[in-house]
Amino acid sequence: MSTSAIDDRRELVRRSTTDPALAPVNGIDFIQIDPADEARLVVQFIFDIDTDVDPDLPTAVGAPLSKQLVSIAGGERIRSIAVKSVQRGPASNQLQVIASEVGDFSTYTLQLGSPADPPPAGFDPVLCAASFTFHVECAKRFDCKDSALCVPPAQSAPNIDYLARDYPAFVRVMLDRLALLAPRWSERNPADLGVALVETLAYVADQLGYRHDVIDTEAYLNTARLRTSIRRHVRLVDYRLDDGCNARVWLALDLDADLPQGVPPGTRCATLFDGAGAPTLRADAQTYDMALAAGAQFFEVMADRFTADQPPRPNPRPLSADNNAMSLYAWSAREYCLPVGATAATLDGTYTLQRGAILILAEACGPDTGATADADPARRCVVRLVRDSAKSTDPLTLRPVTRIVWHDGDALPFPLCVSSVTDSTHGSRPLTGVSVAYGNVVLADHGRTLGSPLEAPQELLAAVPPYGRYRPLLSQPGVTLAAANPYLADQPGDTAKPIQPAARAASWSVADTVPTIALTSSDQDGNPLNWRAVGDLLEGGIDAETTAFETEVENDGTTYLRFGDGVNGHLVEPSMQFTASYRVGNGAAGNVAADSIGLIDRGFEGGGVIRSLTNPLPAFGGRDAETIAHARQNAPIAFRQQERAVTAQDYVDRALQFAGVARAAASLRYTGSWTTVFVTVERNAGVALDASFRTRLEAYLERYRMAGHDLEVEDAVRVPLRVAMHVCVANGYVAADLAKLLLAIFTSGLQPDGTPGLFNPQRFLMGEPFYLSPLIAAAQRVEGVASVKVTRFEREQSPDRTGLRTGVLVPRATELFELANDPDFPERGQFELTIDGGI
Repeated sequence: MSTSAIDDRRELVRRSTTDPALAPVNGIDFIQIDPADEARLVVQFIFDIDTDVDPDLPTAVGAPLSKQLVSIAGGERIRSIAVKSVQRGPASNQLQVIASEVGDFSTYTLQLGSPADPPPAGFDPVLCAASFTFHVECAKRFDCKDSALCVPPAQSAPNIDYLARDYPAFVRVMLDRLALLAPRWSERNPADLGVALVETLAYVADQLGYRHDVIDTEAYLNTARLRTSIRRHVRLVDYRLDDGCNARVWLALDLDADLPQGVPPGTRCATLFDGAGAPTLRADAQTYDMALAAGAQFFEVMADRFTADQPPRPNPRPLSADNNAMSLYAWSAREYCLPVGATAATLDGTYTLQRGAILILAEACGPDTGATADADPARRCVVRLVRDSAKSTDPLTLRPVTRIVWHDGDALPFPLCVSSVTDSTHGSRPLTGVSVAYGNVVLADHGRTLGSPLEAPQELLAAVPPYGRYRPLLSQPGVTLAAANPYLADQPGDTAKPIQPAARAASWSVADTVPTIALTSSDQDGNPLNWRAVGDLLEGGIDAETTAFETEVENDGTTYLRFGDGVNGHLVEPSMQFTASYRVGNGAAGNVAADSIGLIDRGFEGGGVIRSLTNPLPAFGGRDAETIAHARQNAPIAFRQQERAVTAQDYVDRALQFAGVARAAASLRYTGSWTTVFVTVERNAGVALDASFRTRLEAYLERYRMAGHDLEVEDAVRVPLRVAMHVCVANGYVAADLAKLLLAIFTSGLQPDGTPGLFNPQRFLMGEPFYLSPLIAAAQRVEGVASVKVTRFEREQSPDRTGLRTGVLVPRATELFELANDPDFPERGQFELTIDGGI
């Protein structure tokens, strides 16, 4: 019987002597164990016992008890405990029972009478037995009161198929279960209420099952399918998932008249497509529908970062119709070209060009034919002037000319022909103006700002929910990610501040790109708030008051906006309403070919003077978003890359990653108070190290420099060479003609076939040995050479015969050989050729 039932019975027995409805009976109240002698039990009765004589023990309300009616049962290890004596006292309602021995730690039961027989007269059948333990001093973890209740019958669990994970399986499982619970219900008509309820529950279960599967899948990098999940996983190891960026392009305009205010930032351009009336890009829905259907790519003249609080800066540089195409001046030479590495030229005519102006130098016609179609499209490059143009006059011909000088970082990577003589097929006639400089050049980037005529200029985002996170999505996919205009920080009129080269437009990193989204909202008081897009809300400088947001782009280009949590970024409030203006167009699709852009929206003031435009050079820099597979492969090991230069080789590896560095060497030297790292670099095409390039390279290496080290960037040590060669001419060949052929091969310029000469700076690499055998082999390949002998092959400053003996000159790691063979600069190396024999 449960403890609660015994307690209820005990209360009734207590009232039996006073309640006329109850017959008076006695019973055991509780049992005590004597701590001094655990074999002595004190049985406490509810009412008094009449006598303490053994064997007769009459009760106050019933028949006398006898010793044989008291027994002890139970036990685990010690059983059959007998009762030695029974005695009344010390109180009138107590009975002392002496057991034959002390039992074990289990529960025993003291019984009055036999369990199989009725209880002694005058005793309650329920309270004629009580449980106890002999060892009362043992610590108990729980209350000694028995709390056992009626145990319900065990229910068999239903046989559920846990592999059911979709809608049909859920329907089958529930109908099978119902067939067991309600076998008489066999309706399977979809219109039945029970079947409809089953199908509704199966639909909800299917949705929950899918959600559980998605959560389990997206929880791990190797199984996640959503780009947002991958982005957040890799961010835990400081790896930024690359969402790509847009392309840039240089546009050359042909004007009918001057354009003093220039081309406004944001002016829209597009590639040519069927049905377009060049050069006008009409701002109507039909034209845009045709352009989008034909796959045309849109570009816009670059401005500052696309934000609502900072309007685009106007273009401060006017454009002039005189600068459409400016011919280069050849100084009366029949055959003249600008060499590789040139940073200055002369224009044929009078032109006004300001410091910081962008020019495109390009071949206008073929040097051998004079035809425009034969111009080499590879002979085009962009340069930026570092000083205002200088007007002067040719003192010989009295022809007006203009001198221009551009940035060393834009040095010509190829020889550019200025004047030539056509081949015999085309009359061997002299050509001038083979190459020109396009002066009306603007920088544009890929992407189209949403607005008239196809879309609304602003998009109202979803309302902020009263609770939960606010993560709206943009209706148009493919949001443009772009870097800021690299030239906005330049002040063309400030000659004290160095100016960036044109090549700077092609150099930016993933961290520089941000979504081109202008987001506005209003606070609780109705005041407007401007939000700026950032690459990551965890980057420095973003606190709880910064109104910033980041974007999360999915695989299909869908863009979600993510706001701060009140710690990193301003917290969004339910009363806010957001409107967004943004651009679309991103990735490698913007890397269009040269001469493919020919349309421009001339709707701005003065735009009608634009006669035509084109992109002489292909667009560059467009990059598709990083794939999930690439992120899975690279992110787990990205944090293992050394981001601190410790050894000299670390500095070399980092310097080689800088654009424009061809070779690098580094050494750590103690300079008196600390260790200085000397980084020696060789620039591409052997261009000398200038102050601007040195400053940018030092700033780049500064982030990797270890604390306690100083940093110095040096140019390669130029080591002039001296080579003397004696050639014997075979009979029947003219020695003078043969000498001319040999000198055309052993030159620091280009050979007649356009390949670099054997002493061209491109053939000398810093730290690389220079071998003698290629010189001998090149001379012997010339028809008419009978024999070749090299008499000198040594350094100019330290002549010895080691080079002749070993056939190789080995430089130090920071040395760069040079052999210009220029009589005006003998200190840059000399080549001596002597010839005998022949005619």
